[in-house]
Amino acid sequence: MNQQAPRTCFDCGSKHVTKNGKKKNNAQNFKCTACGTQFVETRGTVFYRKQADAKQTLVVSALLNIRGAISFRSVEQFIELIFARKRAHTTYYYRHLGIDTNFDSVLAQHKPDFGKIWHIDEVFNKVKGTPSKFGYLFVVTDEKSNLIALYQSDHRDTQSAKIALQMARQNAGFAPDIIVHDGCPIYDQAVCIFGRGTKHCQAHFQAEPFLLTKEGKQFLYYLSNNIVEHVNSFIRLWMHHMRGFKSLEKANRWCKMFLCCYNFLKSARLTSLAAALLSC
Repeated sequence: MNQQAPRTCFDCGSKHVTKNGKKKNNAQNFKCTACGTQFVETRGTVFYRKQADAKQTLVVSALLNIRGAISFRSVEQFIELIFARKRAHTTYYYRHLGIDTNFDSVLAQHKPDFGKIWHIDEVFNKVKGTPSKFGYLFVVTDEKSNLIALYQSDHRDTQSAKIALQMARQNAGFAPDIIVHDGCPIYDQAVCIFGRGTKHCQAHFQAEPFLLTKEGKQFLYYLSNNIVEHVNSFIRLWMHHMRGFKSLEKANRWCKMFLCCYNFLKSARLTSLAAALLSC
């Protein structure tokens, strides 16, 4: 993080902010000349009131652990090797708990250009603490393989599918033109939440022709569910190393972090992701 003065004061909103020395931990201190409020450089970020090495290790440890193949104990060893910072693995776990509350704002400010053809499917996985010890991870993608929504449920029912689609509409900011699914009966009822303006198509691995009439014009598409199946296989690889979730709460927390990181990793915008986390 650079040490340029913030544009505005956090208390009064004044733009007259100047540097005012450094703290004992070498953090840059700032002062508002209008109201006299003083604050450090990390205020307003996920690093506020955290140890100094969090600025170096937090984003790195998040990207490592979000892949699922690396546990927090392995993250601890990796950070110690690369950054020569000795911290307990629980330190990184609690730091990540502080991150996930900011992913909503990161998604809103840095979301991809979602398409208007959505694909929905579910992944069978293990979730402890549920009646059957298993669950269903609902996945919503667009035709560009961007992840729009992830929702972990302990049931494979219409209500869970509706929640996943509602989350997708909230994240994308609009309703799709077409929803493609594999023909499971729960989706026939779930897609009704978008009204008549959204059509739904049943397709599997082989592309099926679909004629869409919109604003007096007709568009012919050849649709299959291969896009979401490809994303599902990607998710399965990560969950295979995790060996399931300890609870629905932790599963949905992982979904939020995965959703945010996946779209950045897919487009190789790691620098943008790090800048987004630093500024949220």
